Amino acid sequence: MQSVCGRLSLRSTRNRGTCHLTLAAAALCVSHRYQSSTGPTIGDTRASGPQVAFSSKTVKLKYEEVWQLWNEGNLFSLQVAQMRDFLADAGIAVDPTAKKAAVVRRMEEYLHSKDSAEQRGGAAAIAGAAQGVGKESEQSYGNWAGAGAMQPEKLLDLAQAGFYQGTANMVPKAFQLLTTGSCAEAVVSRVNTSTFPGFPANTECYTLSSSDATGALQTRYSKVLQWCLLNMNNLRMDGELTMEVGKLLLTPAAMRYGEAVVSAYTLQQRLQLTKPYTWIAAMPESAIPLVEAFLKERGFQPVSKNARLTYEGVIKRAKDKLEVVLNEQMKVEGVYGEWVDVQTAFCTSVEKPDCRILLRSRPAVSAQDRETYTRIPVIELADDDVSDVLPPENGQLVYLSENETRHFERLNDKGIAIAVRETKRQPLIVLRDEEEDPRLEYQISVTIPASAGSHSMDVRAVGLEVLALSDELSTLLKEPFNEAYGCAPALDTGSVAATA
Repeated sequence: MQSVCGRLSLRSTRNRGTCHLTLAAAALCVSHRYQSSTGPTIGDTRASGPQVAFSSKTVKLKYEEVWQLWNEGNLFSLQVAQMRDFLADAGIAVDPTAKKAAVVRRMEEYLHSKDSAEQRGGAAAIAGAAQGVGKESEQSYGNWAGAGAMQPEKLLDLAQAGFYQGTANMVPKAFQLLTTGSCAEAVVSRVNTSTFPGFPANTECYTLSSSDATGALQTRYSKVLQWCLLNMNNLRMDGELTMEVGKLLLTPAAMRYGEAVVSAYTLQQRLQLTKPYTWIAAMPESAIPLVEAFLKERGFQPVSKNARLTYEGVIKRAKDKLEVVLNEQMKVEGVYGEWVDVQTAFCTSVEKPDCRILLRSRPAVSAQDRETYTRIPVIELADDDVSDVLPPENGQLVYLSENETRHFERLNDKGIAIAVRETKRQPLIVLRDEEEDPRLEYQISVTIPASAGSHSMDVRAVGLEVLALSDELSTLLKEPFNEAYGCAPALDTGSVAATA
């Protein structure tokens, strides 16, 4: 018998640091045994070939050594068996089939959790890290929210910090002054110049022609509407698209001295910046049968048979305003924030009533405010007279009206609800003179959810449908509106001369 046994030992020592890593190779023992025996039969010989036996022994890692390698980002230099033994001593089970990257990731999670627990002085985080996160069998890129990175919840939210005072002030605003039957756009079309003297046949020239006023107005309105809805969608704001019929009245401040003709763009800028105008939403009583027939022809159905009596009020507080809705018993049944107009579009006309189309949103009211104004009395009725009984510490009631409301509704081809509200308004508490007299109002509205910017709603089609309904309703109410209010423009001699 001949036996050869050899042992190979490899040691590597770092010059810097406190880590001394010792790697011992497995002892390799090779035994060669040659046996021969002679049996009772001649030529019967047994021979056994060389037998090889392997034995391995892994040196256990110390916590300080692993800590040093983790700080250096050199955990991949360890063997998988060493890391498994280290995690097993810590009470963490590792899948035997896991790849080296997954085992290293588990080591990083454990070390990071242990470091955090030591800094907080508690051992609860160590038990949570022992359970691990994710699957060991999948190769991952590690936890990006680990040490050295700021957690997302620690980032400063300017809206929550009150920097913008709400999302309504963050969304950009748009203002449009549209005139029915006219537009500033022109159509560019190619012209044949081969018959002109001195022009060769291959000369390329163009000319200008008038564009379709209705199509140009729809395009201008639709582009701005989609832009505003995209901004609202980015801020996760719910909104409402609403249309009213009435008249846009400009104050003398909208015109310069002696100025009779002004461009639409210049006038639009003045109205947006200084707001020298008043909007009156009013219709005569003679328009009711016309509107009822109009709605019936277009598939609108009444929501209820009888009109509902409600009270609508505006409460002014130190920093904001609230809108409250009261039922017949003068009990508050709704508290809402003040509307914020994201897009304001006026469609003006000389011969028929104007239309105001608003894309608006309002912030949510806190549960405390709803509970407060639902509990306390706001108004009371005594001797057919309504009086304000709101406590001064809860604000001032600056507007109150008694409304008789009827609702009509229909679903369009896409299943979107379009509502029409008829309101007979009797103001009771007002601050401005133009709010004092009773009036009849018509309003078309569509609810726009915060997800309208996605594929859940075709906002362009909805906007154009509301714009078309507003134009049809304005044309229908042309005669009763002019007969009741006489809003036909009167041009004096100076204005006619300036126009000529």
